[in-house]
Amino acid sequence: MSDKVLIALRGLIRGKRHWGQYIEAIESDLPGVKILTYDIPGNGTRYQEKSPTTIDQYVDDLRAQMIKDITPNTEVHIFAMSLGAMIGSRWVERYPEDFNSAIFANTSFKGISPFYERFRPEAMAKLVQILLSPGAFRKEKNIIELISNEEEERKKELYDHWKNLQVNNPVSYANAFRQIWAAKKFAPSKAKPAVPVLLIASENDRLCSYKCSEAIAKEWNAELRIHPSAGHELAFDAPDWTKEQIEQWLYKHSA
Repeated sequence: MSDKVLIALRGLIRGKRHWGQYIEAIESDLPGVKILTYDIPGNGTRYQEKSPTTIDQYVDDLRAQMIKDITPNTEVHIFAMSLGAMIGSRWVERYPEDFNSAIFANTSFKGISPFYERFRPEAMAKLVQILLSPGAFRKEKNIIELISNEEEERKKELYDHWKNLQVNNPVSYANAFRQIWAAKKFAPSKAKPAVPVLLIASENDRLCSYKCSEAIAKEWNAELRIHPSAGHELAFDAPDWTKEQIEQWLYKHSA
């Protein structure tokens, strides 16, 4: 195992395989850094497990996995998106000694941002459409249309891939609602984290308003960087920009 590790966490009802080749692209540009990706219970390869309804339970689960995967004195950073960033923020809050730094993308917290910014009204209507969509392809296509602002031709790169992931590792409605419930009620400490935190957000995120990241940055006195056109799926819509933020941050905060 490398002496430097970046843990990468996805969001709501997404598994580690939804990263596609993005993680490999980052790893190739960060010599000496090993990227670890995990599925939370209920998602991806763990789709048959029951999703917890509290963020703390996800933290306990993932931390137990990480401890098995790293050696003592490993330098650890975390890059987490959306629900993954909620888990990451609680992890950093409870176990600051685990990390050198953190990057949280397109996330939101109860008690810091209002519900209508955490889950935008237009996204609620789209969620109903997603839930009523017949078949894995239509369901995933509607998800992609909500979270990506890319042109149709580029979004087609994801349609079949994500459909196959849903067919092979189907996330149940019950697990989806458990994850939504955990996210809805999650309210971390408003105190500034004990490790350096970078917040990145998409100004045109149609699921979760970038104002949520602005509010967190203000509360924590943390650095914030905003992409002007990307959607919620920041790593797909702006891969080079996102990769640049990660690389700059890790170089700045590596021991």
